[in-house]
Amino acid sequence: MKAVTRITNALFAKRANQGFTSSLNKVKEADQLTETIDKRLKEIQKKLKLKTR
Repeated sequence: MKAVTRITNALFAKRANQGFTSSLNKVKEADQLTETIDKRLKEIQKKLKLKTR
């Protein structure tokens, strides 16, 4: 039972939560960056299609 308590405390420790939150924030930032790049690439593709016609 002590092992379960230790594991539970470790999983929900403040440091662990901060690290997890930090990781989620980094993933969110990367996702936003990817979305921005994707939008820009679509704009460039549209411009290229118009020029080639």
